[in-house]
This record gives sequence, C-alpha cells and structure tokens, in this order.
Amino acid sequence: MDKIEPEDIAIILIKRVADYCNSQRDALACLKEYGPNKINILLNIFLTIDERRIFTNMIQNSNMPKHEILSDMIDEYEVRWKFKILKKISEFISNKLNLFLNSIINNSKLDSSTKLKRLKAFESVLDTIELIVSNSLKEKRPLNKKDLYDWLARLADIAFIFSIEDVDKNLDQYKELEYHLGYYEILDDEKKIMLLELLSENMNQIGSEVLNKIDELETINSNS
Repeated sequence: MDKIEPEDIAIILIKRVADYCNSQRDALACLKEYGPNKINILLNIFLTIDERRIFTNMIQNSNMPKHEILSDMIDEYEVRWKFKILKKISEFISNKLNLFLNSIINNSKLDSSTKLKRLKAFESVLDTIELIVSNSLKEKRPLNKKDLYDWLARLADIAFIFSIEDVDKNLDQYKELEYHLGYYEILDDEKKIMLLELLSENMNQIGSEVLNKIDELETINSNS
C-alpha cells in the first residue's frame, strides 16, 4: 500500500473495530467506546506501523489542511460506524422476535388451545407493529425509541407471562430491550429508517411462521 485516502483509512478502521467488538461480550458497548470522537486513539490502536507511516506521509504531502483530512475521515468512519450499530440492533430484535415466538410454540406447559390463543394475540400485536412501521417508512419518519420499546414489550408480555417464573423472564426481556434500544438514539434518522426496513422484513418472516403455526394448531384442535 503506497497510497492511501481518508476513506481508505475509515474503511480499514471500522472493519478492524467491528471485528474486535464482535469478539467482545457486549459488541454494542464496544462500538460505542470506539466511536468517531476517538479517531486519534483508533489510528494508534488499529493501524499497523506501515499504515500509520503512509497516512502521515499523505497528510504531509496533501494540499488539504490536516484538520480537513481528519474531518473527512471522521465523517466516513461515522457513516460506517452507525451502520454497524444499526445492524447489531437489528440482529438483537430479530433474535428476540424468534425467542418470543418459540417461547410460545415450545412451551410444554401450554396445551394446544392455549398456544393458539397466545399465537393469535401475538399475531394481532405483530400486525399492528407492521402497520405502524409501514406508515413510518412511507412517511420517512422513524419511530421514537419509546414507541418501538412499548410494542416489542407487548410481544414479550404475550410470550412470557404465564407463571411466576416467566414473570422474571419477562423482566429480563424489558431490561434487554431498554438497553439495546438505548443505542437506537445514537442513530440519525436515515439509519433509523434503514433499521425499520430490516425490522419490517423480519416481521414479515415471523408473521408467516405465526400464521402457519396457527393453521396447524387450528387443525389439531378441530380434530381433537
């Protein structure tokens, strides 16, 4: 590598930061720790000696002032950094939706009739969320964190409030939702919209699974 541009540095940094954070217990907290405001630290930690030398030479030989070069690099890094955060939040929500659904389907304490009632309640709330998200996407106006949390918490309620021990599980879900959606506030409106697009795709998939299971249980109940 004989020549390097600010965008090249940003790409190198975010890839290495993301790889490192994925190896940590809390990837989101790690990503937040290595945000755009830490660019000087990032350059020292995540670039090789040769890369730092080439970057230094680029700054020295450039017609642009150093602060403009750093500013361009920070902007490029921030765009990619926010995308990594939205992907992590999206993965979290996707995993939670699957957990909520499977906690109903695979709950051995529930008979088929009770599962059916719960799944229909789950479907109803999921349909409402899909409609709200769809309207939000059409208007290009992202949901706020509280609304997103409240609707996901309703799905958690349906999945886990069956017994005393499940109440404790639900409290854990509330805490996890609150924690992960706290990072939603870091995103700008464009990235929030991208996250809602991913959520919409995931809810369509989950919705199909719910409807298939409802059909299956209705057949079982009608034959019993």
